[in-house]
Amino acid sequence: LRDEDLQANAARVGAHLKTRLLELAERHPIIGAVHGEGLYMGVELVRDRETFADLLRGERPNKRRKSAE
Repeated sequence: LRDEDLQANAARVGAHLKTRLLELAERHPIIGAVHGEGLYMGVELVRDRETFADLLRGERPNKRRKSAE
């Protein structure tokens, strides 16, 4: 890890990845948010950016019903 400077490389590549994902978010309203650091990134796909309605269910993430157990 140290010899190949993998941690710093992940930070550099991750910064580039995040920039590009944010550019995509500007063009595609389905991308509600981009989260993460380094190469550990996440993209929230939404039905509506205003309400952050879940893409698949159409509900706000914090308002989801619990599944039957």
